[in-house]
Amino acid sequence: MKQGGASVAGALISQNDKWVEEIGDGGGGYFLANAFEKAAGKERRGEWTDAQLFEYGRLIGLMHKLTATYQPANPNWKRLEWDDPVHLDVEQFIPEDDQKIKQIYRDVVKRTQALPKGTANYGLIHQDAHQGNFFMDDTGKITLFDFDDSSYNWFVENIALVLFYVVMGQEDPAAFTNKFLSGFLPGYFSEYDLEHQWFQEIPLFMKMREIDLYAVIHRSFDVENLDDPWCNWYLDGRKERLEKELPYLDFDFDHLNLQKFSSK
Repeated sequence: MKQGGASVAGALISQNDKWVEEIGDGGGGYFLANAFEKAAGKERRGEWTDAQLFEYGRLIGLMHKLTATYQPANPNWKRLEWDDPVHLDVEQFIPEDDQKIKQIYRDVVKRTQALPKGTANYGLIHQDAHQGNFFMDDTGKITLFDFDDSSYNWFVENIALVLFYVVMGQEDPAAFTNKFLSGFLPGYFSEYDLEHQWFQEIPLFMKMREIDLYAVIHRSFDVENLDDPWCNWYLDGRKERLEKELPYLDFDFDHLNLQKFSSK
């Protein structure tokens, strides 16, 4: 990515000429350690400007353009597919009482697995490119980091995840989505012209992440005695929304006029 011009925090090689170092834990096991360049800038705060939105979209589009032709130098280094069992352990963390949510999750996975794959729409993506995983400098340049969730997935999933997080807590999510996409998509399409039909799948990928977060919170916290404000906010009414199969974001992606954002 970095060699292709994408603004990402590059990996650093160790003094022993290794990308990954093993550090013994004193008990016969070991930790794996690697290092990356420090990203310039700081976490972005406040209202989005048009220039910031354009740059955000442009970076994601450039990464998709680069990954469309990417092949790992060593096949053994290939990252996992999105539906590898390591990634689909979500269901085991959904409470047993939530059988309907478990079934909805299985249905979402099945629908996703049925989507067609091609080099123009599917490849290695960041998969967690929200604003907590990049810094922005005073010029508006974004440097993306935290690639530990990278896997092979549909490019539109990347866009769905960006939107999933930016609409959180917005007073009028639909209105915010219109404003956000009006700045983000021109930047994205300036680098990559993803077929417009894929944007109709955004609600599917949003639902996947909605259930995933629901499961992760149950995995990582005692929800009966939860004192984390953000997790409490996210869980408030979430079970009922999931069981009613309400969309995470009430927005008409089927009729999104993408042509006005695309230069092609």
